[in-house]
Amino acid sequence: MQTIVINVNNDVLADKVRWLLEHFKNEGLEIVSKEDAYDLKLLRATRNEESVPFDEYLKNEHLYP
Repeated sequence: MQTIVINVNNDVLADKVRWLLEHFKNEGLEIVSKEDAYDLKLLRATRNEESVPFDEYLKNEHLYP
């Protein structure tokens, strides 16, 4: 899987880009917000743990700016 990051400072243009990308979802495109991707990276760091204390989860936060 390849990851592409698109930064758009204009809300109107961001809506247009999102609209365009929505048309590729049927072909397998996954659209994830930067915030969601960040959270997923934090969770991945604890994937092999049976249970993860919340303090331990937060400890890995600095690894993914």
